[in-house]
Amino acid sequence: MRANRHQVGEIKEVASEKDQERSTVLKLDLERALENLPLELKHVFVLAGIYQWPIRDVASFLRIPPGTVK
Repeated sequence: MRANRHQVGEIKEVASEKDQERSTVLKLDLERALENLPLELKHVFVLAGIYQWPIRDVASFLRIPPGTVK
């Protein structure tokens, strides 16, 4: 039984290392994508995507049409 517990522990460690690797890759991909966006679209992404502002509020704040925010 102890041998089985040890194996399960090793599997969890490997899985968490892979998850961390994927998370790091996703973060880098997101940073690169954001760098390539025009400033106005970065603002939309941050306000609507991250801060979860309603579309009409983002549009009003940035003085752009709601369709652009969508």
